[in-house]
Formats: sequence, structure tokens, C-alpha cells
Amino acid sequence: MQITPSNHSNSRNGIIDRKINLLETKLHELRSWEIVSFDAFQSNTMMRYAVERMLQICVEIVIDIGMRIIAIEKQVVAENASDMLSILKKLDIIPDKHPFHKMVQFRNLIVHRYEYVDAEILYGIIKKNLSDFDRFADLIKQYQQRENRSSI
Repeated sequence: MQITPSNHSNSRNGIIDRKINLLETKLHELRSWEIVSFDAFQSNTMMRYAVERMLQICVEIVIDIGMRIIAIEKQVVAENASDMLSILKKLDIIPDKHPFHKMVQFRNLIVHRYEYVDAEILYGIIKKNLSDFDRFADLIKQYQQRENRSSI
């Protein structure tokens, strides 16, 4: 959805729409990278670092969207990303926090325990778990439609 100036000003600035668009763009970029095999990925330090950073950005976007919804819904401020997911679940925005909680755990790993991130973890995420980001974006879009908040 493209945000026009008229609905932009009447939609609480369209923050969530912009964040979803950014998430989808980052996922598209990540999927376009030619990561053909684990061995090739493991031997390409620059690619590993790029994937690590791109995944971190995607998780940060998920966290930003969740925190924005909590503010819009006038919920108690989440003290951390795990609490944010619990609130989204309580609001029936996400059915299960498990896959999204794993995102947050991964983000914490790369931010606070970066020395433990290995190529197998990154490769596994890009080959098996990118759809969790897509699922989150879809759930947020459903929430927006359900709440008639197409541009919050």
C-alpha cells in the first residue's frame, strides 16, 4: 500500500505500514542474495556478516511494530520484546508467540553474545525461518484490517 499525503496525515503517520513495507523489502533483498550452499556461505565472511545484520534489522522491525501496536492499543508498556509478544498474544494479534520469541532470542544472541553466532545458525534461519517474518507481517495486516486500521 502506498501512503498518500492525505491518508498519511489522518492515519497516525502510517508508521506500521512503513515498517511492514521495510520488512518486506529487507526480506526480498535477503532472499535475492545467492546463497547456494552452506559451504559457500560459511567460507564467505562478508556474506555471513551481511546476513547477520539483515536478520537483526528484520527482528528490530518486528519489535518496533509490536511496540507501536501496544501504544495504539493503550496497553501497559512492554518492558522487553518478550513481554511485547505476550501482549500481542493477549490481544489476539498473534496466535502463538513461539516463532516470534525465537526471533527475539536470536536478536539477543547477535547483540549480546555475538561471539556465539555461527554460520550454521544463520544458514538455518535463512533457509528455514524467513517465513516467520512473512507470517508476522501477515498477522499485522490482518489486525489492521480487523481493526479498520489500514494505515496505523
